[in-house]
Amino acid sequence: MRTELKPLLHQPVVVFGHMTSVKRDVKVEKVCLKKVLIYKWDFHKTYQNQPSTWWDRGQPLRGNPVQTDHLWLLNDDPEASDNCRFLPEKLGMYSVHNASGYVVRYVRANGSVDYGVRSIPPLPKDFFDFLGHLRKRCDWKTILEKIEIAEHFEGGAFVATKRQTPKEVTQHIQRFKKEAEQKLGKAEAALGHLSFTLVSKGASS
Repeated sequence: MRTELKPLLHQPVVVFGHMTSVKRDVKVEKVCLKKVLIYKWDFHKTYQNQPSTWWDRGQPLRGNPVQTDHLWLLNDDPEASDNCRFLPEKLGMYSVHNASGYVVRYVRANGSVDYGVRSIPPLPKDFFDFLGHLRKRCDWKTILEKIEIAEHFEGGAFVATKRQTPKEVTQHIQRFKKEAEQKLGKAEAALGHLSFTLVSKGASS
């Protein structure tokens, strides 16, 4: 059991490690990482203030990561979409892989208990650009569909920029959602009124 992960149970983290194997079935997809560094993730810090940025700076230990020989990343919705799969054939087996998610406790096939990380697929880098493109086209329905997917996978919680914390990114998504709901509601109301007018005119003719 990886007891070093116990203090991080249910906490958001970012992990780095060498991918060595992948197991898939209907219910779960698992990726084994070795020589793993686990950094705490803070919903209230911008990107440059996250401990995991020390990895990018070439001084990974300065971020005070928890270290473990190996662990399993768990994706409990492997058939959701290609964006939510680990796609080792694209990443390259034995390459360094990073992921975000929550530390969880799970039961091995032999009945013993261990700790791993439930992977949360992050938002695509062009997510907001895509929403902006849809906004210009007034495609409010598609905007809501994309946001519902993002909310389901909690992707916004693991996105930070130089100016925005994950909490602020999530709030930005909510503003898009609220606008789309309002615009779509007005459009549906206008369509309903038009239909009623046409029916009324037809009945009176």
